[in-house]
Amino acid sequence: MGFCQRYSLMLPLGLAAGAIASMAIGCRSLETPADLTAALGSQEPARTATLVDPVRRPVPLPEPTPPHEFQEDGWTLTAVAADQPDAPAFRWQHAGLAKLLALPPEDRPDVAALLTADDPVAATNAAILLARAGDESVDRCLIESVRNEKLNLPQRLAAVEAIAAEDAAIAGPALAELLDEFSDAGDSRYSAELHAELMRGLAKHVDASASHYFADGLVSKHAEVRQVALYAYTVSRTGVLPGQALELRKDANPRVRAAALACLAARRHPQALEFAEAALSDFHLDVRLAAVQALGELGNAQARTDLQRLLIHEPETIRAGAILALAATGDDITVFASANDASWQVRRSVAQSLGRFVTPRGATIARQLLADRSAEVRRAVIDALGSWPLSQGGPILISAMADAPQVTRKQAAEKLAQLWPPAREFTSDAPPERRAEQLSAIQDHWRHAQIGGEPWAVALPASAAPSEEPKVDENPTSTSLAAHHRLLNTSDPMVDLVDQLLVEDVHARRAAAHRLAEMAGERQPFDEMTLGQLADVAMAETDPLVWRDLLRSVKDSASPSAARMASVGVSHASADVRRLSCGYLAAHSHPEHAVVLYRLLGDPNRAVVLAAIDALSVPDMAADPAPLERLLGSDDGALRVASARALAVNGHATGAPALVRLAGDADVETRRLAVTAMGQLRDVSYVDALILRLDDELSVRLASVASLAQIVGRDVTVAEGSTPASLADQVVGWKKWWAEQPQQTAQAQRSAEAPQRR
Repeated sequence: MGFCQRYSLMLPLGLAAGAIASMAIGCRSLETPADLTAALGSQEPARTATLVDPVRRPVPLPEPTPPHEFQEDGWTLTAVAADQPDAPAFRWQHAGLAKLLALPPEDRPDVAALLTADDPVAATNAAILLARAGDESVDRCLIESVRNEKLNLPQRLAAVEAIAAEDAAIAGPALAELLDEFSDAGDSRYSAELHAELMRGLAKHVDASASHYFADGLVSKHAEVRQVALYAYTVSRTGVLPGQALELRKDANPRVRAAALACLAARRHPQALEFAEAALSDFHLDVRLAAVQALGELGNAQARTDLQRLLIHEPETIRAGAILALAATGDDITVFASANDASWQVRRSVAQSLGRFVTPRGATIARQLLADRSAEVRRAVIDALGSWPLSQGGPILISAMADAPQVTRKQAAEKLAQLWPPAREFTSDAPPERRAEQLSAIQDHWRHAQIGGEPWAVALPASAAPSEEPKVDENPTSTSLAAHHRLLNTSDPMVDLVDQLLVEDVHARRAAAHRLAEMAGERQPFDEMTLGQLADVAMAETDPLVWRDLLRSVKDSASPSAARMASVGVSHASADVRRLSCGYLAAHSHPEHAVVLYRLLGDPNRAVVLAAIDALSVPDMAADPAPLERLLGSDDGALRVASARALAVNGHATGAPALVRLAGDADVETRRLAVTAMGQLRDVSYVDALILRLDDELSVRLASVASLAQIVGRDVTVAEGSTPASLADQVVGWKKWWAEQPQQTAQAQRSAEAPQRR
C-alpha cells in the first residue's frame, strides 16, 4: 500500500464529506502501467500495488522507482524577499523540483503515480510539485505529509505552503484543522516553525480578526509565531487590531518589533508615524529598516520629510531603504537625485524604483544606470524595465542589447524576449558583426510592428532611429505648446523652439535650446506655462549641451517649474549639468533645496561637491550640520574650507573654530583659502587669527591684508586720499593698529599660546 493510501485511512472526518468524496484516496492515478514505465524510464520488473478507487474496481498498478529529484529532501527557505524582482512564488524551494516546474507542461514527467510510492519523501515531493502546477486534487496527500513526523520539518513546511497556495475551498478548513493539532505548545509534537507556517498559510484564506488563532499567536512565547500573527493582521487590514499588536513594537525580538511596525503602518494606526520615527533609533538594523519602510507605507508629508533627512547622513543600507520608501510615496525627484550616489546599494535602489516611474525622466535615468559600473545596478534596471509597458521599456532594452556589457546585454535580451518573441533571435554572445546584423533585424521588426507609446519612449538607438516625427497631441496639457497655440490661432516663435526640443536630432535640439537661452536674456522671463513645458522637456533630455542652455534660459526665474528643472538636473549623468544645477539652487536658495544639496556632498566630482557647498553657504540653508562636518575631515583642503565657511554662515558652532584651525594648516593653499573665507564672513572674531597670518607665506599675507580690510571696513594702513602702501608697510601698519587694541592683543596672545599649551 502506498504512502498516501496508508495515511488517508487515518484522516479525521472533520472536513466536509463532499470535499473528501471528490478525491481519490490515492490522490491521482496513471492511465496504464505502461505509461508509468515509459514516464520514469524504469527497466526493472514492476511490483504490483493496489490503488483503491471509490468509484471503480481496484486496478493493479506497478509501484514506481522515483527519480532522484523526488527522493531528495532538499527543501530550503529562500532568502529573497517577496517584494523583490524575480522573487520566487514560493518561499520554500527545492532545486530538483524547480527544474521540473520550469519545463513546459508537456515536457514534464508524469509523476502522479509517485503519490502511491512507499517512499514518503518521494510521495510528498510529487504532491507538492503537482500542487504548484495547479492540481488541487492532491491536498489530502499534502495534509498527510504535514502530519507525518517522520518527514523532515522543511518538507512538511513546504507541504503547508502548497496547501495554502490552493484556491480550493478545502484549504482554509484543512489548515485550521492542522492548527488545532499542532498549535499546543505543551504537546510533545509541537514545533514553533510548523505553528507559524500554518498560521501564515491560514492568513491567505481567513481574515485575522475573524479567527482566534491569530489573536492567540500575538501572545505566544515563540517569536516566530508572534511575527506571523502580526503578518496576518498586516495583510487583512480589516477589523479591530488587538492591543497586544501595539505592545509588540517593544518586543525583545527584533524581527517581531519590525513586524509590529509594518503592521501598525499598514493598518494606519494613529500613532504609527510616532512609533516609526522612534524606531529609527533602534539598535538593530532590521528594525530601523522596517521603520524606514513603514514611513514609506504611511507616505504623508512628515514621513517624506523624515525619509529625506535619512538620505543626508545615514549609512548606505539605510539610505538605500529610504530610496525605496520614497519611491513608494511617488517622490521621483528625490529618488532620481541619488542616481549618482557613491554607494552602489543606493544606486541599485534607484534602479529598482524605476518600476514605479514610467515617465520621461524614468527613461533617462534607466539609460543612465544601464551604463553604471555596478553589474547589480544594471541588472536592477533590466528587472524594472520588465514591468514597463513594452512600448516604453522595449526601446531601452534594445539599446542595452546594443551597448551594454556582455552580462547586461544578455539580461536585456532575455527580458525583452519574455515580452516580445522576435527578440529571441538575438544571440548576446555572438561575434560583434553577427550581433549587429541580428540587432538591425530586431530594430526593423520593431519599427514595422508599429508598437505604440509616448514619443519619448519609442526612440530606438541612433543607428536605427525611425524617420517619422513624434506624434503631437493637440492638447494644452500635452508635450506640445505649439499645438496649443495652433488651437488658439496664435503664433509665437518661442513655442516652436520648445517643440524643436522634442525632435531626435541632437543638433536641432541644441540649436533650439541655445536660441531659447538668448531669448530669455532679450525679453521678460518666460511665463509659467512655458517654464513648465521646459521642465517637462528636460525630464527626458540626456545631452549636456542642451541642458546647459535650458538652465541658462531659467537662471533668472524663481518659478517652481524652474526649481523643479534644477532639482532634476542634479541627478544628470553629466557632472557639468549637476554643477550648473547647483548654481541655480544657490542663486534661488530655499530651505527645501537643502535635501538635494546635502546628497551632492558625496558626489564623485569635486566641482559638483564645491558647488553644492556653495549653495548651502546661505543663512538658514543648512539646518543639519552633520553632512558638512563630515567634510571637515576630507583630504581636500578646499572642501574643508568651504564646509567650515558654510557651517559658519549657517551659525553652527563648529564653523568658526574649524576656519581658525584651517588658517594654520600645513598646506599653504588651504591657509590662503581659510584666510580669504574669514574676510568674506566679515566677522571681527577672526581678526586675531588674521593678524597671526601676517608673517606667513606671501600669498597668505596678501589674503590676510585683504581680509582684514574687509572686516574692519577700510585699510587702516592707508591714509585717506593717499595711495596704498607696500605689502611690507601694510603688514607693519596692521600689526601696529592691532597692538593699539588692548583687548584684541590679549586675545591674540592667548590664541598664539594655545597650541603650546595643548
